[in-house]
Amino acid sequence: MLIGGVGLATLAHALAIAAMKVPLEKYGASSPDEDLEAGGRFAVLFSMLVTYGFVHMLLLAAGLIFILSGYGSQRLKQGLIAGWSGEWVLILGAVVVWVVLSRP
Repeated sequence: MLIGGVGLATLAHALAIAAMKVPLEKYGASSPDEDLEAGGRFAVLFSMLVTYGFVHMLLLAAGLIFILSGYGSQRLKQGLIAGWSGEWVLILGAVVVWVVLSRP
């Protein structure tokens, strides 16, 4: 059950990443040759970050309700917590590496 919880948390993170495609298609460039001005790039980035945060808040609320409820075994709940925190460590680690490597 621990592996199932980790897998479920990983699936939730993948869902949040996939949800970012909606604002990218709505606000992004319609062709690869189109160049967005600074305000357009900001709109795309901001809407993607808001979408990512909103989906994570919904998934976190649903996960907390499940963890605090009487459903599921203790091992599944531990797997959800381990998977959720492990995915955040990976995401934040990737962001830190990207920021460090992008400095001139």
